[in-house]
Amino acid sequence: MSDYSPSIVVGMDPSRLTSALQKINTARRNPLGSLDRLSKLIGGFEALLETVPQRRSRELEGSRALDELDTLLTSQGVKGGTESLRSFLEPIIDRLIEALLEFPERRLAAYGSLLPGQENHHQISGLVGEWIDGYVEGMLQLDGSAEEERFPKLVWDLSGNPEAVRVLHSAALPECWDRLDQFERRFSYRRSLVPVRTDQGTLVCNLYEFVESQVHVE
Repeated sequence: MSDYSPSIVVGMDPSRLTSALQKINTARRNPLGSLDRLSKLIGGFEALLETVPQRRSRELEGSRALDELDTLLTSQGVKGGTESLRSFLEPIIDRLIEALLEFPERRLAAYGSLLPGQENHHQISGLVGEWIDGYVEGMLQLDGSAEEERFPKLVWDLSGNPEAVRVLHSAALPECWDRLDQFERRFSYRRSLVPVRTDQGTLVCNLYEFVESQVHVE
């Protein structure tokens, strides 16, 4: 019997949570340090705040927020300007998002070759952690090939069916994402934050979903 008790995203409206996660996923696929990434992260963060019970919607849009923050930081002695602002704020916004979602960087929702007993499990087998069962709404891309069962191609989609996953919770996962991203990218998978239903409630987890073309994986 596992002693692991996951942190649950409590009281968040599912449709708003989904919208916020989509914005955050889009932001994180932009190059590190880019203005587009930062402004989209702020938009995703504000959308995430709207999902929290009893939180009022932020009135500032991303561009206005950047102006306000630039003024604030400059007044506190932080060098102004877009480049300095990006480097200062981007990791802060990322950490705030992680905290609001109870640190999904520590959770991987696996459904294919990374599962225990499967051929690519060695990529994560050295991590100390706990596994629990869950479900993700999605669409399996079926092509009738012999590889279909060994390497399922799941796309997160709320209009899809509940697909079984196993969630690994490990404090060591944050150190592995760059390596895992490079490995999965070779096979046209990209990492996304998705809501996972478990017996204990809903968790936001990282999941490698299939994309049609390598052009869109970065």
